[in-house]
Amino acid sequence: MATKNDSGWLTVKAYEALGDARLVKISVCRSGSTPPTVNYCDSGEVPDGVTEAVAAANDIIAVKQLNGGIGTYRVTTNGAIAGNTDVYPSDDGKVQSAASGGARIGTIIEASSADGGIVEMVR
Repeated sequence: MATKNDSGWLTVKAYEALGDARLVKISVCRSGSTPPTVNYCDSGEVPDGVTEAVAAANDIIAVKQLNGGIGTYRVTTNGAIAGNTDVYPSDDGKVQSAASGGARIGTIIEASSADGGIVEMVR
């Protein structure tokens, strides 16, 4: 039976260990009472949400949906990026300033000085 979620959050199962503030995509659809499974979104792919905490493989977690989340998002950069820069998916759930075949997902509103920096993003 179809369900509808207007909360901006989605309960999912982590396919792999996931870091905080990382882009994820649904990799396996919901099956019965098992939530959809997510893994890292890579360069050129379309993310479905952003993690808000670290998760081990097979953990049940909540991710903030990119299509309906209210407010800003915390994302992890793949290197130094200036503030007020459009960002795109990069490998391992990070964001990058170069459009490598992926669509723009937002604009970071603070600078990141290195790979692994966590910054605030608006859609």
